[in-house]
Amino acid sequence: MGCKIFIIAGEASGDWIGSKLMRELKSLDADIEFSGIGGQHMVEAGLKTLFSADELSLMGFAEILPHIRRLKRLMRQTVDEIKRIKPDIVVTIDSPGFNMRIAERIQELRGKTKLVHYIAPTVWAYKEKRAKTVARLFDRLLMIYPFEAPYFAQENIDAFFVGHPMVEDGLDKGDAAAFRAKYKLADGEFICLMPGSRKGELKRMLPVYERAVEILEKTPVILSNDNMKFALNALTKNWKFRPIIADSRNRADCFAAVSAGIIKSGTAGLEFAFSGKPYVVTYKVNPLSAYMMRRMIKISYVNMVNILL
Repeated sequence: MGCKIFIIAGEASGDWIGSKLMRELKSLDADIEFSGIGGQHMVEAGLKTLFSADELSLMGFAEILPHIRRLKRLMRQTVDEIKRIKPDIVVTIDSPGFNMRIAERIQELRGKTKLVHYIAPTVWAYKEKRAKTVARLFDRLLMIYPFEAPYFAQENIDAFFVGHPMVEDGLDKGDAAAFRAKYKLADGEFICLMPGSRKGELKRMLPVYERAVEILEKTPVILSNDNMKFALNALTKNWKFRPIIADSRNRADCFAAVSAGIIKSGTAGLEFAFSGKPYVVTYKVNPLSAYMMRRMIKISYVNMVNILL
C-alpha cells in the first residue's frame, strides 16, 4: 500500500497549487493515495474528496459570521475523517483560519502522522504571532516567498523556501491569436476581469467592475472556473457590455489577448503581472471587515508585485 496523504485546499488558488503538488508527488511515487478537500483541479489530479473546497471559500470577518455553524460542522467532519484514515501525512494549503484549527484538533496523531503546511501565513502583513502557532502545530512549513524565512527562523520549525509554482505556468507566453479564435473575438481591445472565486466576492465586486467597464467602453473577458460560470452568467446578464466568460485554464492566452486588467487582489494580481499589461488591483469587503483589517495590517500595499519590489 502506498503512502496516504490527506490534503486540504480551501480556495481556488490552493486547489491549483495542490493539484501541481499532487502531480509532482505522483511522478515520484505512483502508489501515493490522495484524499481530502479540494476543487476541480485536485479532483482531476486524483483526489478523493470529502467535500468541495467551495464549501470553505470565504474571506473576511463579518462575511464569515453567517456561516460559522456550517464551518464548524465541516471542521468536525474533516477531523473525524483524518482520525479515521490515519494518513501518513496531512498537507494543509493556505487558508490558515480553517487549517490551523484542523491541525489543533489532530495533534494526537503526531508521531505517526506528519503535519505539513504549504504557503506560510502572511505574518509579515498582520498577526505576526501566528509564526509561533505554526511552529507549534506543524512539523514542516513550505514557503513560496524568500522574504518570509526570517519570520519563522527563530521559531524552531523546519521551514523551507520552495518557490512559487506560478513561475512554471508560462503566463508570459500566451497565444493571443489562439484565444481570439477560440472565443470568436472580433478585432478590438478587450479588458480582463478577475473578480475572485468566492460567491460573496462576485456579488460585491461585479457591480463595481460593471461600472468600470461602462466608463472604459471595452468588452470584458472574465476568467472563470467551471463552478463559477453559472453564477457569472446570472450576475452579468443585464450588463450593457456583455462579458465573454473564458475558461481560467486559458488565462495565459487571455493575458496575451487583452489590453489591460481589473484584478482582485491576491494570487490573481501576481498572475496578471506576467502579462506585462497595465492593471489595477481591487477588493471590496464588508465595512466592518474593512475597519478591522485597517487596524491590523502593517503594510502599505495589497498587490504582491508592490510588496516583492
